[in-house]
Amino acid sequence: MKRFTLLLVLGLVGCGSFAIPGRACRKHEECKGLERGYCAKAEICTRECSEAQPCPDNSTCSLQVSRSVCLPKCEVDTDCLTGFQCLDSVCQVKAPLEPPAK
Repeated sequence: MKRFTLLLVLGLVGCGSFAIPGRACRKHEECKGLERGYCAKAEICTRECSEAQPCPDNSTCSLQVSRSVCLPKCEVDTDCLTGFQCLDSVCQVKAPLEPPAK
């Protein structure tokens, strides 16, 4: 039982520093586990990418407006966070943003 508790505690402690492209965030510090990562305006962890700086596994380099960034790969919309949709096998911000329900 002690071993299970220790593993659970270690797992929870590690969660705060674990970041992958597409993980929800509010502050840049939440994305520090992703090399050169930052919290984008869409409130997801990401980082710039290129041929010389490829994205981590399960993400892909996608041109978004004026820069290429790492975004999570997907097959269907439910693979993405709320507010995103699966387009061309990449989770992207829904555009245009849907108006609030009445």
